[in-house]
Amino acid sequence: MSGTNPRGVARRRTQPTAPHPETEEQPQELQAAIDLARTVISDDAVRPWLQSPNPNLGDRTPLDVIASGEHQRVVDLLHALAEGVTS
Repeated sequence: MSGTNPRGVARRRTQPTAPHPETEEQPQELQAAIDLARTVISDDAVRPWLQSPNPNLGDRTPLDVIASGEHQRVVDLLHALAEGVTS
């Protein structure tokens, strides 16, 4: 059993909804941040970095900042790290 509700599936087929623009953009923004992070820090450190609170992001995780629509803050931080600016 797939765990899907047949009525819910039927309703979605008859009443399609457009994805919310912010939700649609987040995967692209996340992937862009991951790609950039891989150029700045080692591949094995990217996931922990994304999931750890960062003082430069108000003690929020980069993932939380991206999810809130502020991905440019993460990109700016990664560019600063690439340039050796850490504070």
